[in-house]
Amino acid sequence: MIGLFLFFLNATSTLSAALAGNDVEWYAVFSQELFQSNFSYIAESILLPLIAKVVGANASGQSYRLLCGFIILLLLPLLTLCIQHTLRNLAKTLLVVLLFAGSFRYLWVYQLGFPDPLTILFITIAAASNGSLFIFLSIFFAALSHFSMATVAAAALIILHYARGQGLSLRTEPTQAMLSIVIGLLAGRCFLALWYFVFEYNLHSRFTIVAENGIGFFFDLYEKSAQAFWLTPGIAFLAIFLAMIGCWLYQQKYRLAVGLIVALCLAYLAMFFTTDGLRVFAVIVSGVYVRALMLAVDAAYPTFHKVYWQCHTKIKDIVSNYLITARLVLAGLVIALGWCLILYRAKGKGLFINHSSLMAEIVGEFRIFDLALIGMGLIIFFAIMLSSWCNNKKVFVVVKIIFIVPLAFVAIQFFRQKLAPNEPLTTAALAACVVFMAGISFVFAKISLLRPFEVLCQTTADFLRSSLQDTRRS
Repeated sequence: MIGLFLFFLNATSTLSAALAGNDVEWYAVFSQELFQSNFSYIAESILLPLIAKVVGANASGQSYRLLCGFIILLLLPLLTLCIQHTLRNLAKTLLVVLLFAGSFRYLWVYQLGFPDPLTILFITIAAASNGSLFIFLSIFFAALSHFSMATVAAAALIILHYARGQGLSLRTEPTQAMLSIVIGLLAGRCFLALWYFVFEYNLHSRFTIVAENGIGFFFDLYEKSAQAFWLTPGIAFLAIFLAMIGCWLYQQKYRLAVGLIVALCLAYLAMFFTTDGLRVFAVIVSGVYVRALMLAVDAAYPTFHKVYWQCHTKIKDIVSNYLITARLVLAGLVIALGWCLILYRAKGKGLFINHSSLMAEIVGEFRIFDLALIGMGLIIFFAIMLSSWCNNKKVFVVVKIIFIVPLAFVAIQFFRQKLAPNEPLTTAALAACVVFMAGISFVFAKISLLRPFEVLCQTTADFLRSSLQDTRRS
């Protein structure tokens, strides 16, 4: 998915550049003349044209570019498999791939047609692998893909392997990796020499081109855009690369830090003596960058994993507390608002005092009843939401009485209106009803099996709080 995203991120610019008749088309033309004598320096890159010849992708420029696009899409998946095979940890592999894909600028500014993605693929596979056979084959095919840049990239990779080793013992993995790189490079050069001899290639080497132009030519190019030269790999790449160097210096792993510095200088030096800019830098530094990321992630993963779980636990507790609080607030609002709504509607129908007009005569225009209703609703709400109120037995008994008495009184008035609508209750009868319902409510609050309010309110609150405790235990 990441590879597809990066591919289509650059699809417009790469395809428009590929359709133009520039040097990108040289390799497509070369794939059609692969078995003929050649004098161009691009003829040292025989692997991609050979693949195009074998699969029939050299019939047109469009089919050749489709093959190049397919190789680019294969780069990250194959590299991920190799990294996973070495690290044996999916989280580490994911971190390495994300860091590489997010900072390796060439992945989204390449041009279709060049053999660089294929070269980078084999260089990075060689860097990510520990098996000698994999390293040998990868370097061998990288040499066939682009021998000059593969040679410099292999040298940078040898420097890094030497820096992370403790000696030159043949039994150590870094030494075996260095030997596999050297043997693979020599085997690739021998194969190219045989190819040149059979098909009568007489190439101008890149070193000859540098010698013919002279150092002044390249220095003039550098002076025209010195800042762009140093920022060619991108800010993200340089930040991560320098951060790894700084971390290893801080951990007193000076060999690794110096090895990375030398490899970076080698990539900049090779880019200085070319006009291809990022293409050359990316191929040369790709293997070193992947291996350095693997070493850094592998070393930092225990600390990262510990910090991750600490943050995860804290965030989980915060979210759980928030969810429980939100549920309690919601439950309190529903119960309190429902209670207030029932009593407010009952007041309008004269279920508290015989007629609603009599209520206005008693309390006047101060709306004392409404304020009292809101106040009791707030008390019920806070009793559900606040643990201190809910756990205080005296407070909760009072809240139960507040909750039950009005509802019970409304129920008595409702039945009175249905059974004897023309016989209003006297003041003494009203007072007797209040005392009677307060006593019943108090009894209900004390008897564990007959707590109406607890069924509606406390059970809900206790359930929500218990779920928070279970979440913390898990």
